Amino acid sequence: MVEAKLDSSPIRVYKASVKPNKETMSSVEAYACPKCGYIELYASSPEKLS
Repeated sequence: MVEAKLDSSPIRVYKASVKPNKETMSSVEAYACPKCGYIELYASSPEKLS
């Protein structure tokens, strides 16, 4: 896997049950497999989702 960028960055994630703000949102890191094209997304600050 190699680190990748999303063209519409920044993409943010947050729990559906909370109002989004800087304390509840995490940015997203993207990784892609150069052989098959599989893409994985990870929250940069997963603790904000708990």
